[in-house]
Amino acid sequence: MKRGEADAVVSAGSTGATMAAALLVLGRVRGIDRPALCGMLPVLGERPATCLLDAGATMDADARNLVQYARMATWFMEKVHGTKSPSIGLINVGEEPEKGDKIRLEAHALLSASDMNFYGNIEGRDVLRGVTDIALCDGFTGNVLAKGLEGALDVVQVGIRGDIFGGRSESSPRCSRIRDPEVRHRFDYDQYVSAPLLGIAGVSVVTHGRARASMVRWAIAVAERAVSSRLVEAIGSSAATAA
Repeated sequence: MKRGEADAVVSAGSTGATMAAALLVLGRVRGIDRPALCGMLPVLGERPATCLLDAGATMDADARNLVQYARMATWFMEKVHGTKSPSIGLINVGEEPEKGDKIRLEAHALLSASDMNFYGNIEGRDVLRGVTDIALCDGFTGNVLAKGLEGALDVVQVGIRGDIFGGRSESSPRCSRIRDPEVRHRFDYDQYVSAPLLGIAGVSVVTHGRARASMVRWAIAVAERAVSSRLVEAIGSSAATAA
């Protein structure tokens, strides 16, 4: 990529190693202090998915970093997923503006005064309900939340398969609804584990370390859309204007 021989890089290896390589070789977008990992989560309702940022690139972040994350996530949802004016929810321990620690309180004030579509505070239970298009947090919180939800989805899938199918065949009339392609698509986690590193001066997408072929395919598709929509350039322009 650095030599212009590729438009994007996709990795199924260590997230930390990928981020370190991207930072050292490609560098950051001017105006962005720290990169963030953009994870997608399946949600209820009309929204196809919610963007979780930061999903684990930077373990600690201050309020200014969170505002930068919100801007990058806004452009990502608009450019890659076609969501107009995506709403931003700040993950907190309560919905009230006065809830949370110093970082959350300061970030809430900055986001409220920004030109972005800030919904306000959301709680962990709101993420999969699709209350907002973007679920905003620091990398430590996001990584714990993402892995916890991944485990919960695995349990749900196994439980549904055992409770509904049991000893019956999937082709039985009672199981016809679960065979619906739309239902299977909603429970297919492969499409959600492609996480672009936002804030890097290039398109770098990380997928699961134990990724199957379909996960890699989705990661490549996300990288392709990021390149064609000129996502990095949009983030750079926005960062320069905000600065």
